[in-house]
Amino acid sequence: MGQHLSVAKEFHVTVGEDVSHEPFHVLRTSGVWDGGWRISTKSGMDLTVDGPSATKHCLKRDQTVGTWRIFLDNGKSGDEYVCGWRRIETIKPSRLCDNEDAAAAWRAQLVIVLEKAEAERIASGAPHSVV
Repeated sequence: MGQHLSVAKEFHVTVGEDVSHEPFHVLRTSGVWDGGWRISTKSGMDLTVDGPSATKHCLKRDQTVGTWRIFLDNGKSGDEYVCGWRRIETIKPSRLCDNEDAAAAWRAQLVIVLEKAEAERIASGAPHSVV
């Protein structure tokens, strides 16, 4: 089981509606792409999640601020439920599961959108960084 990370709500940006309703595949630690994931709007594991959320202020191991992550869950319940802040390079829409070039282009476009949302978040007077 992975480590649990929590990111203060003021460091979240909202993931757009066009992205938040898609099913996703997530690259698990085992190296296997696992389907059936979705962008979470709430989580009992991370109470800061309130709506489809992304952040680049999530520190894990030796990483620095700047790696975009989106909060997803596997859509299961009970002991099978798994959720967490997943790095953008480890997720892809299920519709692009067999086309890594298209998935890479999708990620690049999403980062542009998230960076714009982050600039707007900061311009509104929100905190700049957790470090």
